[in-house]
Amino acid sequence: MTNFIKVLFLAFLIPSAPAAAAPFALDSMNAADIGAAPAPAPEAVVPDAGATVPAEWTVMVYSTTRDQLRYALLWQLLEMKRVGASEKVRVVAQATLPFLKADGSVSTDTVRIALGGPAAEGAVDAALEKVFSGGQIDESALEAFGADIIRRDPAGDTGDWRAAADFTRWASAAYPSSRRALVIYGHGNGFFDAKKQPAQKGTLMDTETGNYVTLPELRELMRATGHVDAFVMTSCIMQMAEVAWQVKDYADVVVGSSELMYALGYDMGGMLGLLNSDPAVPSAELGKFLAAGYVERAKAFERPGAHASVLDTSALDELGRR
Repeated sequence: MTNFIKVLFLAFLIPSAPAAAAPFALDSMNAADIGAAPAPAPEAVVPDAGATVPAEWTVMVYSTTRDQLRYALLWQLLEMKRVGASEKVRVVAQATLPFLKADGSVSTDTVRIALGGPAAEGAVDAALEKVFSGGQIDESALEAFGADIIRRDPAGDTGDWRAAADFTRWASAAYPSSRRALVIYGHGNGFFDAKKQPAQKGTLMDTETGNYVTLPELRELMRATGHVDAFVMTSCIMQMAEVAWQVKDYADVVVGSSELMYALGYDMGGMLGLLNSDPAVPSAELGKFLAAGYVERAKAFERPGAHASVLDTSALDELGRR
């Protein structure tokens, strides 16, 4: 086993959000710190770049990872680049990542990516060598994406739901399609409440600002995003009725875990392969592919107890009635 593979293996033996770990705690804030935010106005969105002909799928990926999860996130984005987007399936992503610059300084930037075709042979593996070399990620790892990077800005408060809504509204306007998937990647606190106050459930925690998307704010995010065929959460302990109830009017299926999640996440490259080969795949089948793939990936890295499931939102009205 090469040193690179050893580092790659070890990098994913990290649960996404252990409740007792200081970097993931919510001690720095409480619900009163977050003011009520109005739904975004449906203003016109001017795209940075885009496509005029609708595709069959648009996959949107939004992340708040600034801490050690950034290695796994960039690995997933690079695996998607290995497959590439197509005329059928477009992929847009927004990630906030710290990078080691050529002058030795570290810059935390928000990078917006509109994925193009498959990476040149060897480009992804070369980038992964830099991602898992230890320490900060060298910004040259972004070279595998080439012209796919359409914006790069100083990091803001990524845990503000309005930042996520700005991204999804842009993606919807710039890359129209018949079907859509929204994937979020970031820490979730589920039912854990470090301060033992009335539980404030949420996801997409920004570990620098302490802000995160509460469940009512998640509903506003989905309202701004509009209907998606699949809402996919790479976020700990978020697969619960309270979450699904908030998004039920905006997603056909919800994919997530009711347990702590391993940072390795879902097989995003495999998902692109599936959507390209069968764009008509039912939302439930797409969800099953992702959930089963996550469990299999965890087994491959010898991580026990991985769990993911798919919820059909059409059943939730009856759940509420009961």
